[in-house]
Amino acid sequence: MGSARMASTLMPSALICMKACAGSRLLQASTKNATCRKTQTASRIRITRHCIFMIVLLLFTIIFPRKTIINDCYSLMVSATKEPRMRPTPILAAPILAAATLAAVLLAGCGTMQIGEANFLKPDKPGAAPRQRLDVAAMFPAATVRDETVAAADGAQLRGLTVRQPGASAAVLYFGGNMFHLDAHGAGVLPLLAACGSNVVVFDYRGYGRSGGTPTLARLLADALRVFDHVNAQHPGAVVVHGQSLGSFVAGHVARERASVRALVLEATATNVPDWVDANVPWYARPFVKLEVGEPLRAVDNAAVAARYRGPALVLAGTRDKATPPVLGRKVFDALPGPHKQWLQVDATHNGIFGHPQVAKPYCDLVSQAR
Repeated sequence: MGSARMASTLMPSALICMKACAGSRLLQASTKNATCRKTQTASRIRITRHCIFMIVLLLFTIIFPRKTIINDCYSLMVSATKEPRMRPTPILAAPILAAATLAAVLLAGCGTMQIGEANFLKPDKPGAAPRQRLDVAAMFPAATVRDETVAAADGAQLRGLTVRQPGASAAVLYFGGNMFHLDAHGAGVLPLLAACGSNVVVFDYRGYGRSGGTPTLARLLADALRVFDHVNAQHPGAVVVHGQSLGSFVAGHVARERASVRALVLEATATNVPDWVDANVPWYARPFVKLEVGEPLRAVDNAAVAARYRGPALVLAGTRDKATPPVLGRKVFDALPGPHKQWLQVDATHNGIFGHPQVAKPYCDLVSQAR
């Protein structure tokens, strides 16, 4: 969304903020009893808090025009995490425009932020033009590329592909981040997944790219089990499950529910959604921002899932990962009870971890165990 468009969308809320601040003086004329006085006090506290918040944010906007609470709040409300394998675009770069929309953002959702499934699941819009198909066969001329379809419990068609490499008996089943699309991001991730010589299986989540259906967290987790069963039937006991970001929660769920998972890779993972969301709120907003995470999301806990998995595991984290700070991934790693686990933290951002040179060897060492 462009800066001008965002400003024009939020300006009515800015006017509401201005009226609220101006109307604080009118409260003085309506305090004839105790109830009114309590209302007046509460209103003054609320308005004072907003004004202090606005002043602080304005200072940050002027000093750090490309890193403000406007960006942080908008990112949480709109996408929760950055789109995989893509460079994020600054939402507001001009300090003046940031100041003009500051009050609007505050009243539009940064006082109390409701975090639900819609913040994490970003399916394609109905009627959206299909993405151009990625020519995977051209990427792997020596391999056999086959389209795959798995029917979900509600009849939705889950679609993906398998890259079968010569002599490979094991497979890596990959679950991407919250906006992963096979045709949009496969060119970046497929070569990394196939570099160890195993077969590679990647599906689009329901409602994304090639797959049909409407996503909810419960449906995504159920779909993942069906996809795993499909892949495991072709590679019995030789499937490595790899999840990145949101996909790490999906991969963890599969590892908990299916004892036949051969090995587990959790990339840019976190303990649970409340911790994940809280880590994305900057320190200067914490006194003013109240986060409310919906019940379906609160039930997801990767640390608890990890505590029940005893197979080989590799947990990957990025030192410069702002979306899922390494401290959260480390807690998941510490919860793993098995002896065959490895922690690797590299100098990378959220979406640059898997492509870091230091990841290749330990990753391939883990995959080789599945052969």
